[in-house]
Amino acid sequence: MFRHNIVAVLYILVAIIIAQILIPETYDWVTNSISQLGAQDYDQAWIMQAGFIGFGLILAFGIVKRLIKKQASWQSDVPLLIYTIAIIFTGVFQAKPFSASDDYSIQEAKIHSGFAISAGLALSLSMFVYIFISKSQIEKVWHWIFMFLIMIFSMLFFMVKEYDGVIQRILMLIGFIWLVFLYNKQKSDRITKY
Repeated sequence: MFRHNIVAVLYILVAIIIAQILIPETYDWVTNSISQLGAQDYDQAWIMQAGFIGFGLILAFGIVKRLIKKQASWQSDVPLLIYTIAIIFTGVFQAKPFSASDDYSIQEAKIHSGFAISAGLALSLSMFVYIFISKSQIEKVWHWIFMFLIMIFSMLFFMVKEYDGVIQRILMLIGFIWLVFLYNKQKSDRITKY
């Protein structure tokens, strides 16, 4: 069985690792975000852009397939589909450069940030919905924990700027763990008819 969530996460992890290996020394993973691996005015940005776009497309394909086959409910997977669309657009619109450059589109960087924020909100909403459709009390607790962690680290991302890179990596790791281990788990229990 094709596990789109696992394939998508593996795909973006490979892109992140390759982009991180090729990045110049001026990039600091503690202060610079993963988005900046695909920043404007950087010749290797296409790697991370392809990572975001491919991740979003693979995940979106799997979600749409599940919805068409009625293996998922609209309430549970539409927020995650919105997440994938937002992630795709973070690959289309680039973040501000990690180098000290004033030669970039501030508007494009703001659009990128808007889609990144939208992705985080949509992922949180998806986790929230899964709290109510999960049959298992243990799963409900895990969804609460992951949603709470996403909210806490999202706030930290805006409050502690000198650690943006670390905090964004933690945020992405939390999301990836949720996508691999909690999303789509026991899918036959997930279909809720209203």
